[in-house]
Amino acid sequence: MDHFSLDGRYAWPSTGEIIDVKTKRIIAILSDEAGHQVHSEKVVEIDFTDGKPVRAGDQFGIGRKQ
Repeated sequence: MDHFSLDGRYAWPSTGEIIDVKTKRIIAILSDEAGHQVHSEKVVEIDFTDGKPVRAGDQFGIGRKQ
């Protein structure tokens, strides 16, 4: 299952890659504190402005604005 950032620029498949949607290239791979690649279907995105959370989205594509 793929999840997309609130702005639609990035995709996070459950395999742990972060993909730039425009170029369709892998730009990063999620890893744990030991450097091992991680896989997950649980995703939470929180956007901050001046250190305060202003938007949040999850793996269901639900975005909320505070």
